[in-house]
Amino acid sequence: MARKKGYDYFRAFYDMTVCAVEAAELLEKEITDFHPDKVEEARTKLHVIENRADHIKHEVIDNLSREFVPPIEREDIAELASEIDDVIDCIEDVYLRVYMYNMQELPPAAQRFTKIIAMCCRTLRDIMEEFPKFRKSARIGALIIDVNSMEEEGDKLYVESMHTLYAECADATKLLPLTYCYERLEKCCDACEHVANVCESVIMKNS
Repeated sequence: MARKKGYDYFRAFYDMTVCAVEAAELLEKEITDFHPDKVEEARTKLHVIENRADHIKHEVIDNLSREFVPPIEREDIAELASEIDDVIDCIEDVYLRVYMYNMQELPPAAQRFTKIIAMCCRTLRDIMEEFPKFRKSARIGALIIDVNSMEEEGDKLYVESMHTLYAECADATKLLPLTYCYERLEKCCDACEHVANVCESVIMKNS
């Protein structure tokens, strides 16, 4: 349950997922309406969001080091903060690759990936909204399953996208950057599932 006094870890987790949603929705927007001349501006915006989440994570760890009796196990708090932070790092990493490889166009599959990632992050935010009352929540289990299902959808899209890419693209200057881009997009989906799995583990240990 949420703490009435002291540092509110559950609120911190929620705030970090809000950052994840902001990052994912920005990525979706920029990839769906892609303009190479706006990549640097978008990359800067994503980095600002990542820094905000990173600050919250460090705040969590700092308070945890001084906490006498945390609301859930210390290692679970540290792991959850780290896993949520990884989601945002992965999202930033996608756009970093777009910038590094000076990509001038992106295929529809990339847009489909960003929609899945944004849905995953919004669901993680909903999970964290329920997390303070996880022992009584009627929704949290279904939300965790939703993230697992979306990650599976991302896996299928990754396989299909890579097959299409290597079947149709003979230009190595496009092939390798898109390969790396698809890998990073799929990694975003994996990172979201990792957060959901930690939440599920906490629920099981505290039920």
